[in-house]
Amino acid sequence: MAPLSGAQQKKIKEELEQNPDVAVDDVIEAAKTGEKVTQVVVTLGRQAHRSLQTFSESEGSTLDDAARGLIEEGLSEKGYLKDAE
Repeated sequence: MAPLSGAQQKKIKEELEQNPDVAVDDVIEAAKTGEKVTQVVVTLGRQAHRSLQTFSESEGSTLDDAARGLIEEGLSEKGYLKDAE
C-alpha cells in the first residue's frame, strides 16, 4: 500500500475491518479510484506543532495522518462530517 496516500490507506484499513469478507484487491482499487483526496497545507505555531508531533508519536502514526484524524474527528463532532465520507 506504499504508493497510496495516508488517507487512501486509512480507507482501505477501515473498509477491511468493517467488511473482512470483501476482496482486498477490490478495496484497494476502490480507494485508488474513489473519492478525490485533497491536500491541505496548514501553518501551526511552534507549540501546536510540537503537540501534534507528540500526539502522532504516541499514536504511532505520521504527522499527516494524525492531523487528518484530528480534523476529521473535530468536523464529525461538530456535525459537519457525515458517516458516509
